[in-house]
Amino acid sequence: MHSDHQEDYEDSQEEEEILDSQCEEEEEEVENEGTLLKAKLARKKVEDNYQTLLNRIALLEAEEKKAQKNFEETKGKARKIMDLKIRNKQQD
Repeated sequence: MHSDHQEDYEDSQEEEEILDSQCEEEEEEVENEGTLLKAKLARKKVEDNYQTLLNRIALLEAEEKKAQKNFEETKGKARKIMDLKIRNKQQD
């Protein structure tokens, strides 16, 4: 009988080791999933920042185009005013 208890004890030790091993593997999987989730979130943040920068660049380019158009219109008006002044001086 004594050996039956010994075998039971050894079996329970083996089962405990197996369970410990399985728990460690599951903990590793959870850690890996956490790391993967963090990586996905970081990638999403980078992609969002990239898109925000692209939008900002597009907005700045549109503002630059509008400012350039305004500058050209103002330059044209100034040229007309200068031409009128020259004509007025020539007529005097």
